[in-house]
Amino acid sequence: MRASYATNNNEVTDMGGTAEFSIAGFAFAPMRVRVGSPVGIIRANQPVMSGDTAYLGVSQEAYLGGPTPTKTASLGIEMVLFKDLSISALAEGAFGHYILNQSLSRRIVNALNDPNIYQDVLTRIPKVAAGFTPYTRNTASSVLVESGDWFKVREISARYRVPRDWFAGLGAVYLTASVRNPFTIIQKATMVDPETSFIPRTDIELGGIVGATVAAPVQWRFGIDVTL
Repeated sequence: MRASYATNNNEVTDMGGTAEFSIAGFAFAPMRVRVGSPVGIIRANQPVMSGDTAYLGVSQEAYLGGPTPTKTASLGIEMVLFKDLSISALAEGAFGHYILNQSLSRRIVNALNDPNIYQDVLTRIPKVAAGFTPYTRNTASSVLVESGDWFKVREISARYRVPRDWFAGLGAVYLTASVRNPFTIIQKATMVDPETSFIPRTDIELGGIVGATVAAPVQWRFGIDVTL
């Protein structure tokens, strides 16, 4: 068994007097550079509430988290069974970062415009108080910022040495099988794979903007190894 764990403290400490600025994101949820925060921290609009449930028609800006994981971990296992069968597995994860969920954003926009679709996502936004301006995706963009934590089984593989008397004259015959991306153990983001990237930039790639609902494909491989 082998394991690893690493931490990353990503923080802007000095900008030489320059005012904070955006380097990615959108007007309703830009990714900012500012002293005391991680590079690309997501700034979003949080609805101002009356009590716990009623939205008052105005929002305030809030800095919610950066796109770079502060913790990463991996776990690998290798074992041999009955001398001839070996099995290995690898799991990886990243934690402590946030994503802007563009898939959820599109669903909210469509749900606001059409009462017949995606109405379940509107439960994420508080009810509007009587007499106040209804919310929009822009005025409640904080609901689009989610934890990007994930932990996945990355690969499982097996290798079996066939009994020598089955293939006389050959040195050894091995049957191999592996599966890549078989399943996810932890994924906190809604309907998206936090490892994917949406609208990448050419000058700096921060990640954190996620919009694809399709995760990495599950890949199966089978093989036969023969030694003479």
